[in-house]
Amino acid sequence: MRSSRVEKDKKCCSTSIRFTEEQLLKAKNSAKENNMTVSSYIGYLVDKESSSITPQAMIKLQDILNRAVDSASAEQKESIQKEADEFWQLLK
Repeated sequence: MRSSRVEKDKKCCSTSIRFTEEQLLKAKNSAKENNMTVSSYIGYLVDKESSSITPQAMIKLQDILNRAVDSASAEQKESIQKEADEFWQLLK
């Protein structure tokens, strides 16, 4: 069974955007560095305009948390996971 996107998350609108050659190159490079398409990257920037945390930083943080959870006791794992979930909610 396929999971469906929440209605508000469905992409239904499009627009044309003009860049200088330098801007387009920078957008393409930044998108590639973050394993995203230019469209996805621009959408991400619009959604996260007030956040300075990049996708790369989020991945690195998740890797660190995963290592911490791997070496923690069962009680600590639950606490770490709860705090991590609260943190991710702050980024939305």
